[in-house]
Amino acid sequence: MHENKIKEVRVRLGFGGAFAVDKIGRSGGLTCMSKLPFDCSLINYSTNFINMEGTHQHHQQWRFTGLYGYPEIERRQDSWDML
Repeated sequence: MHENKIKEVRVRLGFGGAFAVDKIGRSGGLTCMSKLPFDCSLINYSTNFINMEGTHQHHQQWRFTGLYGYPEIERRQDSWDML
């Protein structure tokens, strides 16, 4: 999705924050959305993953990793290595 569409979806669903990695051509693209009272911090990202850390005043710190693996069978190991 493009940034303006992600913003539209984020608002419609009631999320307070979002981070997106643009798609390349017709494939790829990742989005991570968060709602208050969670506070999310971006650790790192690439065209294939988003790695974030979340905090909440009443819960332990947690980590989220969203992975978009390579679709080619011969690159499966590359996806696992990334993770």
